[in-house]
Amino acid sequence: MRLWGLALSLGIATASAAAGKVPAEAALIHILQAEGITNVSYKVHDDGFIHIVFGARMMDDDYERVLQLLNRHPDIPGVLAVRETDVFCRP
Repeated sequence: MRLWGLALSLGIATASAAAGKVPAEAALIHILQAEGITNVSYKVHDDGFIHIVFGARMMDDDYERVLQLLNRHPDIPGVLAVRETDVFCRP
């Protein structure tokens, strides 16, 4: 009986932790589409926190505007964002 209770509580904890991912990802996709941003790579964590990498050629104004939109959105608890660089290492 204890094993069943443990499995049930773990399932509830996992479901509630993942509940933040869906609205955060929907908000992220909506913002990116509305702003016409296509050159990105991102990961949305179960709690809704977003790690995002923008392309190197993104203009500063666009970068700042999109970050403000992401940070102000109520469904996104936090954002870690960076831009790629044009610097490449060659052997």
